[in-house]
Order: sequence, then structure tokens, then C-alpha cells
Amino acid sequence: MTRGWLPFVISLLSSPFILLPPLSHLSIHPYIDSTIYQPFPLLSIALIVSWTSSLLRITLSQLPVSSRSL
Repeated sequence: MTRGWLPFVISLLSSPFILLPPLSHLSIHPYIDSTIYQPFPLLSIALIVSWTSSLLRITLSQLPVSSRSL
């Protein structure tokens, strides 16, 4: 059961890093870019950590139910 979730979690974790490079090429204004992109890595890391922890909490809460049905 856990092996089935692993590629899904890995693909979801890698998707923000795939989406980041095209966003960095969009130059609106140098000052706006510097103010947006300086705190952006910290915000994205915090978002990824909170998102994965909630995803793990959901999967762990559903694992006993699915193992009982099997």
C-alpha cells in the first residue's frame, strides 16, 4: 500500500520545482522581482513542508481503513 503512494508523493513533491523555473523568467520589474523572489524560497519550502505533512497525515489516517478492507 505504501509503495503505491510513493511515486505519487514524489511526483507531487517534484512538481513545484518544475514550475519554479518558468516563473523566474517572468520579469515584471527589477525591484518587484527582488522583493518577490527574496522571501519566495522560504515561503515555498514552508508551503511544501506543511503540504507534505498534511498529505502524510491524510494517508496515514486512511491506511488502517484500507488495510482492514483488504
